Order: sequence, then C-alpha cells, then structure tokens
Amino acid sequence: SDGIVRWTISRPLPVNELWSSALEMKSLMQVFRAVASAMIGVGKKKNLAQDFEATEKTGPWAYIVVGLIMTILFIGTILVAVRVVLP
Repeated sequence: SDGIVRWTISRPLPVNELWSSALEMKSLMQVFRAVASAMIGVGKKKNLAQDFEATEKTGPWAYIVVGLIMTILFIGTILVAVRVVLP
C-alpha cells in the first residue's frame, strides 16, 4: 500500500533443509574450486584426496558439468577480449 514491496516467508525452513542446502552449496563450491585449480594447474594433495572421496560418493557428473561451464566461460572471455583489442 505504501509502495514498498514486503516479502513474507510462508513457512520457516526446517533446520534439516537449511543444513542440507548449506552442505550442497559447500560441495558445489568445492567442485568449482577443484575445477578452477585443475584448469590453472595448481592444487594440494589434501584437496585432491577430498575431491576423489566426493567423486566416489556422488559420481563425476558435477565435475564434468562445472568443467564444461567454466571452459565455455573461458573461451567466451578470450573471444570478447580479442574483439575488444582488435577492431
């Protein structure tokens, strides 16, 4: 009524849903970090062991999809940079 949009939560998130979504986000960030370090060729043995454990539990699809996305973004960035530099 006063021009301000008010957001309401229909129901509070249960703790287990909130915790599981936080764990999924943490594992997703771990996948992005692993793929980025693999792309530039740096990494630690500890992180590599964690990545292998996660891959054994969930499978390699997250790494494959994130790798493809980051490769497409890298190629797109190079193409844009070349078009900006070369008229």
